Amino acid sequence: MKAFGPLIQAVVEVAARNDEANQLLLWQANHDAYPEVTENLTNLYTFAWPDDGDAVAGYTDWIVDARASGDPERIALANEASADLISFVTAWDVRRLRR
Repeated sequence: MKAFGPLIQAVVEVAARNDEANQLLLWQANHDAYPEVTENLTNLYTFAWPDDGDAVAGYTDWIVDARASGDPERIALANEASADLISFVTAWDVRRLRR
């Protein structure tokens, strides 16, 4: 994957622009709805990116802006994403043990 790092980085940067898709990705990873999503998200966040992870951070960086937006729908989406992200990160070892 290292050889494709810059290309994949560009794809991730575009994909991370959709807040609803980002929230769904975090929900799926947190609820282990699709094991491949959990594995892929983990791989994305642990890869040695040429930009030091700036592009992949887009999957979660939007949460702060959405919570401060004043838009009730964006705030609710951000709150759900925050809860899923926290749960996903803190339950990592438990999920790995279940497999």
